[in-house]
This record gives sequence, C-alpha cells and structure tokens, in this order.
Amino acid sequence: DHFMMNCTTVPGAGAELFVTLYINGQKSRLPTIDYLAPTIFEISGAGSADGQTKGGDQVTITGENFGPLGSTYIDAVTYGPVFATEYEAVGCHVVGSIAAQMIDGVEVDAGHSTIVCNTTEGLGKDHRWYVTIDGQTSDKSENRTNYKKP
Repeated sequence: DHFMMNCTTVPGAGAELFVTLYINGQKSRLPTIDYLAPTIFEISGAGSADGQTKGGDQVTITGENFGPLGSTYIDAVTYGPVFATEYEAVGCHVVGSIAAQMIDGVEVDAGHSTIVCNTTEGLGKDHRWYVTIDGQTSDKSENRTNYKKP
C-alpha cells in the first residue's frame, strides 16, 4: 500500500526535473516533475502601443509561471506580426508580483507573474508575444503590440 508520496516543491521553473528519493537507504528510480508552462495575460508599458522603431521602450508582461523573483530561467521573450519570433526583447527579468501570495501561512512575493523587458529595433503592428521559461514556451499572447507609424 506504499505507492504514493506527496511532496511540496520549492519555487522554480522547467520540465522533466529529476527527483531522487531515498527510503531506508534505497534510491528511487528517476521520476520527473514539471512546473506549469508560462502563460501571458497582458502586455503593457510604453513599448506596447506606438513603441519607438529604434527600440528601447519598456514592456511589462503579466502572466504566471515565469519563475521566482530575479530568476535566470528566462530563455527568450520574442514577438512579431506573423510567427511571434521575428524580434527578441532584451534585458528581460522577473520582477515582484503585483500582490504577495500566502504559502503555508507565510506571505511570499516570489515573482512568477511579471516580466519586464525592452523592445528591440523594429516596425509594424499586430505583434503577438511568446515567453520561454526553462525550455517551456507559452501560447501566443492574445494582446497585440505595435511600433509607431512612420
């Protein structure tokens, strides 16, 4: 009847992460766990509407499962009008969430929900976005952004 164990994970990101259990000196086979893939809810900031074509405008991406505050799990933040990969945002980092969360009775602001980036040089409109966190890519954003018209 000993076939299930419940464990609480620490804040993180990624997929196919190995878990090793030692019970009475016996090492488990290598089960893996996955954190949920990132999800984009909204894109806002100066670079989201009529951004400068020379780039450098700040964009705030709000969503979930971006990894802990200050983490280095961000593989890429891309955007574009067709594939959402024509441009890559620069200087991206996870910042504090809008509201702290209660985890096991402790208030924790562990990031996870907000990424801040700068746009790169570009042009056009109807840009959709992807966020890739430790090998897991979000669906395309519903929000669309644009650069200023010439």
